[in-house]
Amino acid sequence: MEKNKLSDDKSEEFILGAVMLDKYAQHQALEELQVDDFYNIHHREIFKAFKEVADSGRVVEKRSVAHALKNSGSLDEIGGLLKLNDLILLGTSVDVDYYIAEIKALSSRRKLITIAHEMAKKAIDSDYKSVDLIDHFSREISSVGIYSRDKFVDMKSIIANYKDGKDFVTVVTQECARVSMGEDLFDGVRSYYPRLDQLIGGFARGTNNIIGARSSSGKTTFLSNLFLNIHQNAPHVRMGFFSLEMNKSRIMEKVICCMGGISYKDLQERRLTPYDFERLVETEKDIKDMKLTIFDRAGININEFKSHIRRETIKNGLDIVFLDYLSIVQAFNKTGNKHQEIDQISKGLQSISLELNIPIVTLSQLNRNIYGRTDKTPVLSDLRESGSIEEDADLVMLLHRPIHYVGALDKNVDDVTQLIVAKNRLRGDLGKTEYDFKGGRYLERKRIEEMLPNAVVNSNDKKEEWRPPSSY
Repeated sequence: MEKNKLSDDKSEEFILGAVMLDKYAQHQALEELQVDDFYNIHHREIFKAFKEVADSGRVVEKRSVAHALKNSGSLDEIGGLLKLNDLILLGTSVDVDYYIAEIKALSSRRKLITIAHEMAKKAIDSDYKSVDLIDHFSREISSVGIYSRDKFVDMKSIIANYKDGKDFVTVVTQECARVSMGEDLFDGVRSYYPRLDQLIGGFARGTNNIIGARSSSGKTTFLSNLFLNIHQNAPHVRMGFFSLEMNKSRIMEKVICCMGGISYKDLQERRLTPYDFERLVETEKDIKDMKLTIFDRAGININEFKSHIRRETIKNGLDIVFLDYLSIVQAFNKTGNKHQEIDQISKGLQSISLELNIPIVTLSQLNRNIYGRTDKTPVLSDLRESGSIEEDADLVMLLHRPIHYVGALDKNVDDVTQLIVAKNRLRGDLGKTEYDFKGGRYLERKRIEEMLPNAVVNSNDKKEEWRPPSSY
């Protein structure tokens, strides 16, 4: 592409002529180009006539296009039949895809210039908040870059080009062999709790994940355990943690205590044994290399949250983001209606996870309805303002500690923490895993008795070891 070039009349003329000559060019151009992709005002009118003719079910050729232009009063303006004849002579069905791509690229440049002018104008206007401008124009710029040739594709083509130009069976066979050799092909971040990962797979890219729990149930500590699991098993994974009610120093202390098996209370009171101090020093050395970045400023709105994630992803890269917790994030548009504001926040989390193709894991508090029931096991409707949170989430897990509801002195109740998978959009499996809390760590139990419908966590069925087909 020529430097500083913003339009190309020749490319536009080649495509317009090709549309009236060739069916393939017609389908490609009408599917992938819009009227405003053409810079020349006369070419815009002609392409608009193409669209009108095609939408009416007629064949796009010189006569039908001339008729449409005449009806709109544009035929003489664009140069009459002579202009259409010239376009047909120039038109070529060779390299149609190249000319379409050229027109789209130049159109994107012009749109970026328009956005830049609008950005400069609104940035000067003090009526606009900078964080809202950043979020708005980030989306505007992102949308300019979206150019795909998505179209209906038949099954034969889909099978033949399943992945990396290889057919479906070949890819599956090769990936089965890789898995049998111990390779993990999951495209996301594992929790590294084996039974939980068996149930949910892990936190997949582009997903919105919710962990619901009542106050003081250990949900922040559970997140700290996830940090440690990921750090110890996949040290290359880059994590971001937004804690809007706990400062970064306290988070660091909790992570060290979880990893070192040190009582957080003892650390706070500075009553450490020589063994505790030894573990403290060793753990501090280890977590210095943890790829965890922490943001701890309270009072941010959902647009600021999205902007911070976007900038950190561009600057340092993020593979997963944790948020503690949902209700502390503010809506960017204060309506006075809590349900509407939670809807803004929930949809904001969903959109940023899809935009950046990373999993977002958010803590959410449960409402008090649970106290009025005989069975205190939490369900989806116990999420505060649960409608939009439940609807927008791909995965919902609920932390439950039964001893909270009977008191620690009741010796008949086991002090166990349950993690209930109540919604699992990607895999469909529901169930729960159970954990003992010892030395600052949540330790996953090997087996539990009670399961929810469709659960697979405790399946004892052993699959026969996979072997590649003899034909491969």
